[in-house]
Amino acid sequence: MANGAILSVPRTKFPELSEDVFAVTSRPWIPPPLKPFDFLPDLMQKNEENLKPRDDIKPLHVVQPEGVSFKLDGNELEWQNWDMHISLTHHKGIALSTITYNDNELQSTRILGNLPLIQVNAVWEQWLMSYCWDVTVLVKFTTCAVVIKNTICIHEEDNGVLWKHTDYRPGGHTQTVRRIWLVVSMVCTLANYEYIWNYHFYQGDSIELEVHLTGILQVYVAETNEPIKFGTKVVPNVNAQYHQHLFSSCVDPMIDCINNSTIESNVVPLPNASTGSDLNFGGNAFIQEDTVLKKEAGRDWDWEKEQKWKIVNLARQHYSSRKDVGYVVRVKGGVTLMMARKDGWALKRAEFLNYPVWVCRDVEGAKGSRMWPAGKMPVEHLNITLKPQSFFTMNPSMDIPGTRDPKSVAAFSQEAAPSHGHAGCH
Repeated sequence: MANGAILSVPRTKFPELSEDVFAVTSRPWIPPPLKPFDFLPDLMQKNEENLKPRDDIKPLHVVQPEGVSFKLDGNELEWQNWDMHISLTHHKGIALSTITYNDNELQSTRILGNLPLIQVNAVWEQWLMSYCWDVTVLVKFTTCAVVIKNTICIHEEDNGVLWKHTDYRPGGHTQTVRRIWLVVSMVCTLANYEYIWNYHFYQGDSIELEVHLTGILQVYVAETNEPIKFGTKVVPNVNAQYHQHLFSSCVDPMIDCINNSTIESNVVPLPNASTGSDLNFGGNAFIQEDTVLKKEAGRDWDWEKEQKWKIVNLARQHYSSRKDVGYVVRVKGGVTLMMARKDGWALKRAEFLNYPVWVCRDVEGAKGSRMWPAGKMPVEHLNITLKPQSFFTMNPSMDIPGTRDPKSVAAFSQEAAPSHGHAGCH
């Protein structure tokens, strides 16, 4: 084995087109295992005699007897207090623009000018050509434009509790409000992977981009005793390479106006205040430090400081907190840094991956800025959320009434209920 038993071939450099792949790699053709590993139910049941579908799953129906709550007029989408323009492009996929939230006090407040997904990259650790198969036929893909119907899905989902509180004092009351959000989604099949993009619009003012990754793995045939340094043997003689999936999303903010600023915010221990001092007797004091970004730049992410970025309107402050009205950009999950070297091909191809966030001044027109706030996020499940901060006078979802579905019944009858004091949850 080459290179201290790390590689099973002499090099990772691609061969020239005139070179013979097998001669360059000194790697013989390895016959694939004959045992099938399928994902389609009919094939799985055919090849796995002991595999039986689960029969203990009760039906779960999601119904809207009065129809949906959103309206679609051409490309204008309305749902509760949200209003936006929705479109689809071959380059950006779902493109949402002129997003507004109609607040009782602020009337129609524009939040975002544009919110498209703009780039997807997948980076593998190993060179695959000689590892996978001997390619003898070039499959020619058509470049003709076609119409794909039902590309965008719009629906509502029940998503648990929006807010809840129980007054613990004698005679106190309990109030619970269910959370429903609007989902604008798209699914793309790219070779062996499916990417699912969900834009969530909360009743309580937030916007969230959620990315799901599913599909099947990219694999190659490995020898029985071949060293597997850059992957995992999912079944005998079949290796799945380590790799990263990287997404970027651009945000064109218009938070209450077109003149917005970006603030970098860090949570830090109270400086110059030792434990036992008058300012920090218990040693647990911490503050939030805000810095207005004055120049265009790429920014690293410091998770130890709960670092986040706030897009604000410096010309208007919240009536109570006196802080600038704005939205906070948060990332949940999938924040591993790019593993490729700085001078590697991956970063030359997608320079936005040098930093998790880019803050740039917008220049309208064909020669405008092409770099936007972007995330380098290898994900299985990724969430990017824009959440208002010091923006509304009060929680804008407080006008949502509590509900009790008459078709929902206790899981157990009163007689058969477990002895926990309640027959069921409502």
